[in-house]
Amino acid sequence: MIDNYFKLIDNLKNEALKEPNCRTVLYPDIYEMNSTPDLKYWVFAITPGIIQAEDDYLTVNLNLYYVDRLDDSKNNYLEIQSAGIQALRNILFRFVNKYPEVDLGSEQFNIFYQKFIDECSGVYVNVSFTIPTSNCLIGEDYE
Repeated sequence: MIDNYFKLIDNLKNEALKEPNCRTVLYPDIYEMNSTPDLKYWVFAITPGIIQAEDDYLTVNLNLYYVDRLDDSKNNYLEIQSAGIQALRNILFRFVNKYPEVDLGSEQFNIFYQKFIDECSGVYVNVSFTIPTSNCLIGEDYE
């Protein structure tokens, strides 16, 4: 059961690693790609956004990235972006089916071309997850 922020992030990473050829998972800074010279592609990255707490729920806004390196021709950006949309949709689909207690907000995809250490292209989706939380007072056992 997903009932806290740690479990949300950890399980999203696990679902990403089930995608074919996902070789690297990054959190919380996509720009770690600039300091990793032997980076394995494709990369799944999570960057956090605003987190809202209300009663027994958290609404967590995240950007989920699919990043891949351009080939020598530099003309495969469309293929990368198309594969990225599908991979991110697969991850989200599996995640919400595995964890029905999580409500997924609307998905807004954005494509990009970016120079990290390598010339890359990809897509990111901004999405919100609403999860139930377990409230406990300081000194209480948490399960």
